[in-house]
Amino acid sequence: GLLADALLGNTALEELYLGNNNITDKGAGLLADALLGNTALEELYLGNNNITDKGAGLLADALRGNTAVKELYLGDNSIRSEDGKESLAKIERLLKAREWISKFDSKNSLTMADVEFITELILSAWLHKLLQHRQLGSVVAGFLRTHGVDPS
Repeated sequence: GLLADALLGNTALEELYLGNNNITDKGAGLLADALLGNTALEELYLGNNNITDKGAGLLADALRGNTAVKELYLGDNSIRSEDGKESLAKIERLLKAREWISKFDSKNSLTMADVEFITELILSAWLHKLLQHRQLGSVVAGFLRTHGVDPS
């Protein structure tokens, strides 16, 4: 679309509010493609649209290749399946990591909370991979449950 094309070459727009615009997964996909070539947009608000699990997944994948976005709001959409919830969790972890990196760059030192956050990121990434493994996933999940940890 025209908006996605405009975002590709954007070097000035930092915030974009597109709530209540009936954006579907197709529109989310176009925005995701545009995010890959955008270095200025920091905040994107897509609340109260018609984005489903598929669109959330496309946006999550795009954020891996985009380093500018610091906030992405997807509330009040149709993201309900486990895949969609996992996409939202990926987005949250990625944006949290960016926030942490920004804070670290400004203070240039680590606190114990920083070390815990880094450890949590590493463990969650590895745990997610283990849980996705066809045979090992159920063993790891069972182990976690017996030790009082919810693997989801």
